[in-house]
Amino acid sequence: MSGTPYHATSNLRCNINGTAAECPFGVERIGQGEALVTITRPDKISRVIYFGKGKVSWSDQSQAEKNVKFQSSQQGDTHLIQLGNEHYEIPDAVIFGG
Repeated sequence: MSGTPYHATSNLRCNINGTAAECPFGVERIGQGEALVTITRPDKISRVIYFGKGKVSWSDQSQAEKNVKFQSSQQGDTHLIQLGNEHYEIPDAVIFGG
């Protein structure tokens, strides 16, 4: 997107503290399934999820969140990510384009 580091921006499904929402995101595609997805929660706090080779590798959990459970799985072409009480659904198209 012109004027930003992002190759694409839009909204994706999220659920924060049990409240379903559409969270804005921007993606920086590095290539070969490598991407940084920056998601803005409804409370305006940003979360970065890193994908390597099309798979979730890490998030920007803070030191204070070191005991918060981080897990990911894939359902069809959608990555389901849980970080404590945050849930995100990131389609493959966000990572690879399309």
